[in-house]
Amino acid sequence: MKVTDFKFSPQPDIELAIPRMEVEAFVVHPASPCPEPLPLVVTIPGYGETADSEYFLHKLNSHIAERYGCIVLSINYHGIRKAPQPFDFSQLAAMIPELRDCYGWEPISKEPQEAIGEFVTWAYAKGIRKLPVSFKRYLHFKYPEYLSFGLIPALDHFSAIEELAKRCQFDLRRIVLFGSSYGGYIANLMAKFAPSTFSLVIDNSGFTHVLLREVLSSEQVEGEQYREINFGEARINFPLTPSYPWTLDELSTAYFSDAHRNIRSLLIADHWLGSKTSHCIFHSVGDRLVPITEKDRMVELLRLQGRNVKYHRIERSDIEGRKYKTLEHGMDASLRALFELSVPDVIPRLEVSTDYERKAVVRFPCSSLQYEFEFGSACEFNARIHVVSQKLQYLQGASPVAL
Repeated sequence: MKVTDFKFSPQPDIELAIPRMEVEAFVVHPASPCPEPLPLVVTIPGYGETADSEYFLHKLNSHIAERYGCIVLSINYHGIRKAPQPFDFSQLAAMIPELRDCYGWEPISKEPQEAIGEFVTWAYAKGIRKLPVSFKRYLHFKYPEYLSFGLIPALDHFSAIEELAKRCQFDLRRIVLFGSSYGGYIANLMAKFAPSTFSLVIDNSGFTHVLLREVLSSEQVEGEQYREINFGEARINFPLTPSYPWTLDELSTAYFSDAHRNIRSLLIADHWLGSKTSHCIFHSVGDRLVPITEKDRMVELLRLQGRNVKYHRIERSDIEGRKYKTLEHGMDASLRALFELSVPDVIPRLEVSTDYERKAVVRFPCSSLQYEFEFGSACEFNARIHVVSQKLQYLQGASPVAL
């Protein structure tokens, strides 16, 4: 097994124009060389995982690379560390004097985090449950990127494939996407944006549409953003500096509109084009985060477009402790086992020209915006947004157009 890594400049933030940082990519090659271009498998981490984690890099990806003789790519896409998002406690020392002045509390410990723990216990005992908004300047999230919820991470993966094509050869007609939970959602978005690019998409418990609470916290919708800090049984809500740029203010340039929701939805019939891409989908009937009815609807839409879908609706009788361990979201499933169930023999091949080979342009009219994705023969990829008038929307209709 050979592991390499690289960084690349991603697509710009086409919605908010927030400056982007370089993205890290990690590639696993099989130990045995092969003269022919190898298949490419893109594994997409979900919440709480990263591409360079011990599990992804050295257990899942290395296993797939050796078992199937393919290249495996994973990236630390935009916002990957956002959920769950750790706090940056570097400003806590400056908060302590203000807590003392505001509440008449005296710390015992000189270590800031221990002192804050003392304050939480002291304040909770006095019935204090929430700090004033003025304290928000002291508490920030550790990582600056916001959660785009699917769109920018999907674009990052296209950029990673483009960059990888400059570094090594792979079979353009044998590209497989594999993701679980948020990773499965990103994989499905990529299959939506590129209807003739992937031979197989494997989705375990993926979302089907944007979760507004992940884009706009309920506290921020009300005007302020709070997070609970607990110490033992005591817990206090601390205000923090918002890191979610999206807003429900219709006059703001960061208004999260119907167009932004639509491009992220997998439940809009006209957004799925006919395709030879195959889908292998796993979802629990007991999933409380992504109800099975939502995945049922997505599968129905895929099949209406003639896509080949193998749909595994996991019932209680399927829980056997190896592949599936629970009916909860994600099923605590063995990703290696799911991949082997989806690909029992060899990496499948797409039997038509890819979007890259065809130099396709795929357009998605979404209310007042039109999203456009352009592909080039050397795996080039570009994403754009155009503002369209209501009259133009009416003339064009709502269906995506592949040229």
